[in-house]
Amino acid sequence: EYTVKVQLNKLFNKVPREFKKFQFQFKTIEPNFSINMGNIQSYSKEWQYLEGNLSAADVMSVDQCGNVLIAKQNGKNLSVKWQENSNTDFHFTIDSIQRPMEDSEVEITWNGKKAGIDNKGSQKIIIPGQNRFIILGVNVVQKPEQYLEVNFSDPLLKTQNFNGLVTLEGAGNLRYTVDGNDLKVYPQNTLEGNVKIEIFAGIESEDGIKLKENYLETVEFAQLKPEIRSINKGVILPDSKKLTYNFEAVNIKSVTVRVVKIFENNILQFLQDNELSSSDSYNIRKVGRRVAKKKITLIQDEKQNTGKWTAYAIDLAELIKTEPGAIYRVELSFDKDDVIFNCETPVEASDEEDSEEEYYEEDYYCDSEEDYTT
Repeated sequence: EYTVKVQLNKLFNKVPREFKKFQFQFKTIEPNFSINMGNIQSYSKEWQYLEGNLSAADVMSVDQCGNVLIAKQNGKNLSVKWQENSNTDFHFTIDSIQRPMEDSEVEITWNGKKAGIDNKGSQKIIIPGQNRFIILGVNVVQKPEQYLEVNFSDPLLKTQNFNGLVTLEGAGNLRYTVDGNDLKVYPQNTLEGNVKIEIFAGIESEDGIKLKENYLETVEFAQLKPEIRSINKGVILPDSKKLTYNFEAVNIKSVTVRVVKIFENNILQFLQDNELSSSDSYNIRKVGRRVAKKKITLIQDEKQNTGKWTAYAIDLAELIKTEPGAIYRVELSFDKDDVIFNCETPVEASDEEDSEEEYYEEDYYCDSEEDYTT
C-alpha cells in the first residue's frame, strides 16, 4: 500500500488553504504465483513427460517463468517447455523423463527470487519402473463436466471393457473415456461430498500388463459453484428475425440479461481503444447505451436443479429491434438471490454489486445517437 502526498499550492496559484495538500492511497497486487502439477503421460515405455500450470497474481513473461522452475532427474536438469495462455497463466511440459527398470524420482523446485517474488518450494514425483503398472493418483474434475480422472503409470488399452472394474458410490451408471495414461470416469448422477471409489485389479495397459492390486480411496466431490458461460462466440448479431443467444449455467435459477447498443456512428471511436470482443465497461458507456434489461427465470422449482451444466437460449428478438450497422453486446449476470448453492456462511451483498448496478442505469450511457459521435 502506498500513500501519495501532492502539494497543490506549488503546482497552481491561489489554491484555497484547505486544498493546498492533497493525499490519497492506492494498493498494488502483491507479486506471487502458484504451481499446479498435472499427470504423468507416456511417449513410450522408456520415456515420459509431465505437464503443469503456473498461475501468476500479476503479469509475468515466459522468460521469467523459465527462471522460476527447474526439474531434475538423478541430478540432471530436465527440459521444461513453456506456453503462454495469457500474461498470468502459463502451461509447462517437463520433457524427456527417463523411465528405467526400477523406480526413479523427478524433483521439481521453484524459486521466484529472480522475478522479484517471495515464493519457493519443491515437489517430488515418483516415476514407476518399467515393470510396474500401477495407479499414480486420482483427481476430481468439475468443469466443463464432472468426472473422476485416474492416472496410471502406463497408457491404457482403449478397447477394454471397464464395466465392473470401477465403482463410484452413488454415481449410477458410469461412462468411460481413455486419454493416454488417464481413465476418465463420468458419473450419471451429480456427486457431492465424500465419495468412496474402488478400482479393481484387471484393468489392462496398452502393453497387455494387468493391474495386480485393488485401489480403494475416498475423494471429495465439491459442489459446483454457480457460473455462466457462453456457447456462442461473436459480437455482431446476424440479420435474422430470431436472434438466439445460447449459454450454459450451473446452480443458477435466474439471470439478468442486459443488451448494450453501440451506435453505428460510434463504432470507429469504440474500436480505437477496444477489440470487438472487449468487455471493458468503462469505455463502452461513452459510445453506447443500454437498450434492454430483463430478469429471466431458468429453473422454476429448485428441486429440478441437477447441479450440472445445462444449456439455455434467449431469444433476443423479444428484447431488442436490431438496426443495421450497430453492434450489440449481450451481458449476463446473477446475484446471490439467483443461485442455488449451499453456503456454510451467509453472504451479504457487497458495495461493488451496488455500484455495478448503478453503472448500468440509463444515465450512465450516452442518451442518443448524436451524443459522443466521432
